Amino acid sequence: RNLNIFLVRVENLPALFTEFNNVLDVLEELQASHPELLSDSEKYAHDFEDLYFSILAVAKEHTRKEESIIANQSIASGANGSGEQVKPKLPHISLIKFDGTIENFSSFLSLFNALVHTSTLSDIEKFSYLLSYLEGSALQLVKTVDFQAENYQTAYDLLVNRYTNKRVIANFYLNKLLSLQPLKSDTTVSRQLSDSILTTVACIKSVGVPDLSDFMLLHLSLRLLDNKTRKAFEDTHSGNDFPTFRQFSDYLLNQSRISDLLHAPVTGNPSTFSTSNTNKTSSKQGTKVLLANKSSSDDSFSTSSSSTAYSPAKVSPCLCCSKTNHHKLSRCERFLAMSVPERKSFIQEKRLCYACFAKHPVAQCKSTFSCRICRRRSHNYLIHQDHASEGSSPSPVPSGTSSQTPSANQDTVSLANVCPKPSSSYVALLGTATATIYDVTGKPHLCRLVFDSGSQANFCTAALAERLALPRRKCSLKISGVGQTTVHPKVRGSISCKLASRHNPNSVMYLDASIIPQITSDLPTSPLSQQLLSKFSFLTLADPDFVKPGPVDLLLGIQAVLDATLENPAPIKGFPCAVPTLFGYVIMGSV
Repeated sequence: RNLNIFLVRVENLPALFTEFNNVLDVLEELQASHPELLSDSEKYAHDFEDLYFSILAVAKEHTRKEESIIANQSIASGANGSGEQVKPKLPHISLIKFDGTIENFSSFLSLFNALVHTSTLSDIEKFSYLLSYLEGSALQLVKTVDFQAENYQTAYDLLVNRYTNKRVIANFYLNKLLSLQPLKSDTTVSRQLSDSILTTVACIKSVGVPDLSDFMLLHLSLRLLDNKTRKAFEDTHSGNDFPTFRQFSDYLLNQSRISDLLHAPVTGNPSTFSTSNTNKTSSKQGTKVLLANKSSSDDSFSTSSSSTAYSPAKVSPCLCCSKTNHHKLSRCERFLAMSVPERKSFIQEKRLCYACFAKHPVAQCKSTFSCRICRRRSHNYLIHQDHASEGSSPSPVPSGTSSQTPSANQDTVSLANVCPKPSSSYVALLGTATATIYDVTGKPHLCRLVFDSGSQANFCTAALAERLALPRRKCSLKISGVGQTTVHPKVRGSISCKLASRHNPNSVMYLDASIIPQITSDLPTSPLSQQLLSKFSFLTLADPDFVKPGPVDLLLGIQAVLDATLENPAPIKGFPCAVPTLFGYVIMGSV
């Protein structure tokens, strides 16, 4: 009888404990005017809490004993053949909907697992319950999965992975701690504030942060960055649950070095490296010149100067589709979908050049574009019409170009790259890169490339072609240099090859290359200073040994150079420049 009275009275203890805490709060407010109450109130609080939890422990022990007796009785009744088990009557458990608030997910998941996920319900029933207990962003996330029985586990894992990310949870609680309002100078610490601080800190520790102080320094530092810079840092360390402050400091130093290079003042007189002065210097010091200019049956190229620096031009919207995705009119899908008469009418309407589609009359066109079908320079092959080409005479050759016409069975190719002798006052450094190239069986090989924007065709050495053993096609090209001098009397066919970055195998490009015995001598022509290598050591270099002379296996012409060059990040200008490519940063220009 006394035990039953005790257990009934225990049910009133929580209300009594709440009332006692309210009294303590009143006492704490009086401490400002009565400091002598501090020690007494603290003593009473500790004594009361000890007594409160002791009583609850005794009551819990007796409750467990009664539950054990009831369970044994139910097992015994089942063994006697009644088939009915006595179950204690428990209050109904209501599962509160989860709306995407991180701090509520742990309790929601524990209760959902106990009531639904580990139950004997079918998967479709579990999926239905999961949807009914979600709302807000959490519901939108799970709704991305089709409502089918076999997709329940996928939806469940998707929800758990989203809201159990350790770093996201730690960031949430740390932001919550930092957002607490500071106390005024004339107020005392309230129990609510102390509970908020202690609870939040305990939650951060429970996440399992490897180094809490390092994590807090990184978190506070990242708050000082703009969204773009912070996103770049997070992308760099996306595979790391908890990046360290050391990694962050290295990233900041790397960004500051790049900023210094981008804003470094350019010294010297740029006119020293102009085309005219370069020609004078090369004539006096005996430079090597290797030139090419291609107009094959498969592609048409325009003549370009042998400039050693590349500066991306500002691209205007397409005249046909108005898109600004950096494509030419000849690559526009809408333009290519037109019929030949419609294309010609469009060119006439926009008053564009029939040959190169630029905004000038065809008579003033200075390019060497020619129709791939009839070989006439009066129009582009995209607007070629058989009845229009008959009886028409070739357009006059623009001034400044050769009047020599290639034969029907042989295409003319011209190549150009300038390699000053080591005795020059400067070195015009051609960009080199090392890349992975695949042979006929798919086996990777290492090769060295040279970027030559003055060449309009791609070339590979005969030694590299032998290594790759790729199928060869017939290729009749006449390779000429300055003054139409023949450079390579015979081209040994062409191959189609696949290149990949050493740093990222997913960055690949495909190109056709003509086979010649040798492309050029070792590049650079003489060793460069190691200080130049140290200057760019913080970058991911396409050729880590660009300062050392070495053989060249593959030459990338103008189109391949443009295809390999990245738009972002921006090139680092100077002497020399660092140009971002899919192979890494290529160092090129005047040194």
